[in-house]
Amino acid sequence: MVWYHEESEELNQVTSEVADNFSEFLSMLKE
Repeated sequence: MVWYHEESEELNQVTSEVADNFSEFLSMLKE
């Protein structure tokens, strides 16, 4: 599990499992 501190808000923490596909991972970062 990866926690994106810069993209997280106090009540809306952004977490994501590391995607197998790097393009998918980048897509998740943009959401």
